[in-house]
Amino acid sequence: MIETAANWAARFDSEEASDADRAEFVAWQSAHPSHRAAWNAIRAFDSSLDAAGDLEHAALRRAAQARLTRRRTATGGFAAALLVAGWSMLHFAGSADETARYQTARGQVKTVSLEDGSDLVMDTDAAVTVALTRSERIVDLARGQVFVHVAKAPDRPFVIRTADGTATALGTAYSVRRDSAGTRVMVTESHVRICPADLPNACRTLGPGEQARITSSGVVGFGRIDAARASLWTSGWLEVDDRPVVEVLSEIARYRKHPIRFDPGQLLGRNVTGSYPLSDPDRALSGVADAADLAIARQSDGTLVIGPR
Repeated sequence: MIETAANWAARFDSEEASDADRAEFVAWQSAHPSHRAAWNAIRAFDSSLDAAGDLEHAALRRAAQARLTRRRTATGGFAAALLVAGWSMLHFAGSADETARYQTARGQVKTVSLEDGSDLVMDTDAAVTVALTRSERIVDLARGQVFVHVAKAPDRPFVIRTADGTATALGTAYSVRRDSAGTRVMVTESHVRICPADLPNACRTLGPGEQARITSSGVVGFGRIDAARASLWTSGWLEVDDRPVVEVLSEIARYRKHPIRFDPGQLLGRNVTGSYPLSDPDRALSGVADAADLAIARQSDGTLVIGPR
């Protein structure tokens, strides 16, 4: 993407860009927030070359010439190669300022590949704002759940932030879920530092297979989890082992476009074990009903009413 932006910059600087080229550039820049971020960063770097000394110019030209020797740029020739080489030398690749918003619909799970190399898996009905800068990587989680594989960059902390506090990666893989009860953090690999928003001295560090919830009163519910099972939702499955059926029904309901209704008091003492497909919540509910001896009635508006048989 940086090289594409550099090629555009070189084409415009050459004063040979046609009206058709400019229309194509506008379409490219509008296609994704990262395109605009790459373009702005390349132009900022281009401007900074004017302030560079002779040694810096010479180093950039040697790097650009080596790049051209390996592979000629498709458009813009040496000027574009110079921009890309300089960008790489100053470690701007993957660290350009970028802010983007992502969300998922109810029942949707999707993976977002971030510019720094991290992968962010978004659960159903989730919303995030991602800000990648040269000094840090911030994911603001407004609602829902995310699971992240963090690309290593010790000089650029990776932080998932909610209204309750922060969860900073000290390793590679963890999930954060924001709901009415607070922010739940579950660690799959390595460690995560969690800090309540209003209690900076109450931070805790979680290790692999540990979880905790951040609330207004601090960090609560510190305990163990089955890390592999906890992240199965990223592949479209919910696996439970002797879990209250009320909890299971509530979890599956998050993936269904139409609501389900049940009386929790009528279902007390019923637990279920099994694997249920979140990508097909009606089939999952049918499986839970069979396992817990429940009846399902479908209403005309798509609502399901569940109760004892």
